[in-house]
Amino acid sequence: MQVGRVNLYNHELIGLQTSVAYSTNRSQVGISGVVVDETRNTLTLMTKAGTRMVEKGNTCFDFQLDGTTVVIEGAKILSRPHERVSTHARR
Repeated sequence: MQVGRVNLYNHELIGLQTSVAYSTNRSQVGISGVVVDETRNTLTLMTKAGTRMVEKGNTCFDFQLDGTTVVIEGAKILSRPHERVSTHARR
């Protein structure tokens, strides 16, 4: 199954291009890169300047999928990656 707008929450985020569209931490707004790691509370992005860790809570991400921008609220992906993927896969 290919990653798309409808099923992005069901998939692994590692390897996807993203940028921070909004964050309560203003120093994180505008950070963009490829997701290289994910924990319960953070995404680690490989940027042109190196790796940057971005908190998920209170953040909105713009994911680039096949030329389309998909906006994801960080609070909706605030869980361990394997728990999020397996929980949604059972539905």
